[in-house]
Order: sequence, then C-alpha cells, then structure tokens
Amino acid sequence: MQERLNNLHAFMVVAREQSITRAAMALGMSQASLSQVISKMEQQLGLKLLNRTTRSINLTEAGEQFITLIGPALEDIQQGLSQIMDDKHKPSGTIRIVADDFAIQNVLWPKLQPFLQHYPKVHLELISDHGVVDVNKSPYDAAVVRGDLLAKDMETVQVSAPIALRLVASPRYLENNAVLKKPQDLLNHTCINLRSPTQGGVLVTWHFLHKKKEIKIHVNGQLTFSNMHQALDAAIAGYGLAYLPEQLVCTAVEQGHLHVLLPEYSVNLPPYFIYYPTRLQANAGFTKLLDNVAYQAVKT
Repeated sequence: MQERLNNLHAFMVVAREQSITRAAMALGMSQASLSQVISKMEQQLGLKLLNRTTRSINLTEAGEQFITLIGPALEDIQQGLSQIMDDKHKPSGTIRIVADDFAIQNVLWPKLQPFLQHYPKVHLELISDHGVVDVNKSPYDAAVVRGDLLAKDMETVQVSAPIALRLVASPRYLENNAVLKKPQDLLNHTCINLRSPTQGGVLVTWHFLHKKKEIKIHVNGQLTFSNMHQALDAAIAGYGLAYLPEQLVCTAVEQGHLHVLLPEYSVNLPPYFIYYPTRLQANAGFTKLLDNVAYQAVKT
C-alpha cells in the first residue's frame, strides 16, 4: 500500500512540475527511476497519463481526470499519514504511578505540573500507597520509593536528593516543656509517631547521629499517623515533637510555626527512586516523564 501511495505522489509531482527532471529533484530520486514509476503506473492502470516528448510533458485527458478525481483524496491521505507519524512520537496515553504521600506531593508533583502543561495528551494517575509494589503484578506502570526499599531487577531513576530529617516543635509546645539537649531527652517528651506500612506496620524508630555513632530512639506520644502531612499539622498545633523531612517542614519553620531542634543530630534518609519495567522505555510519554522527574544535583 505504501508503495502505491508513493507512486501516486510521484505522479502528482510530475504533473505539477511538468518535468521529469524537476520532479526527480523534488522527490530526491533519479530521472530513470521516476520514469519507470510512471510507466509502471500506466501499465497497471491500462491508461496513458502523460504525453512525453524530449521537450515537454503534458497530461492526457485520462491524466487530467486522474488528477481531478484522485488528487484531493491523495492529499488527504498524505496529510493523514504525516499526522499519524507525527503523533507517534508525541507523548500520549495514561501513566499510573504509585508512591507515598510525601513523594507525590513534595517530590513528584512540583516536577509534573510543567510536564502536564507541555504534554496535554498524557493522563497521569498518582496513587498514594506506602507499601512496596511489584509493578509487574499490579495495575501501575511505575512506583516511587526510597532507595533502601527498591525492588530488584527493575529499571530505576533517582528522583530526589537524600531526604534530610528535622526534629521540630511548635512555640506553644516549647513554652510548656523542658529544652532538649540530646536525642535521649525525647524519652521525656510527647512525640508524634508514624506507623510504617512498608516495615510491617511497626512504629518508625527515630534515628539520630552523633560523632558517626547512630542513636535509635523509640518515642512515645498521644498521636500516631501513617501520613507525614497529618503529623506536620499536629506538630504545628502543639500536640508534640515530630521528626519529618526538611522539605515538608521548611515553610512552617520560615513562618515561625515550628522550630528546629537538635539539627546537629539529624540524619538523612536515602533518596527516592522511580522504578519501572524495561518495556516502558519504548513509551514516549513515560520517557519524557522520566526526563522531567529525574534528580539533577545542584552544581556549586
């Protein structure tokens, strides 16, 4: 089919240029090859389409009729094929990504907003889940987790820097409680716990670092959440101390709603990575998405 369309197009160019030489140059082929194409068409149709002499080329009556009847349809087909080939390389379709709440709101979403504006034919589904997902056995195309939770034998791209944690408390809480001097003092304070579905549903242990020595604290408090944003709200309201990503608390700290405590003891969690099956590398939309969410280290 493609060969016939190419031959029809070649005939249309010859008819327009009224010259085998000029038409061959426009088509990027030799004069001999173009002459063979026209002769083959005439043989297949059983019609003489061109009157050819050494000096000129003119359409026969059958050629004129051919142009009138076939020309517009051929142009529509050529435009349609060009559009299809153009769209083939344009990102489109639905991409489903699963990640925890913090990763969606603070890592992915800021980078995906300009991506969505630039590629309006791409539809994104961002699903909140704190578990580790096998994307080969799920309805999701990709998943985002911290580096220490990465699935094996998957393609990965880093999407964030290491996650710096900050111990924070509201001015209201600090007014009514003793000042902390070291992480061990947390045992005498009210803390806001997080329960981790990725670690069997246990309470998250608070890790600190002092002179390269790790300090683990199992804190207690009135509140436990599985969502960092809820823990942030509770800390701002004065319900206790929280140990959360710096990126999550920075605005509240800047506005004076929270104060950072014991920063010299804080640790960094591994960066987030997006992982996905190899087959997605052929998906133009997903490839562009990776370009947008990939972590770019700031050069100093």
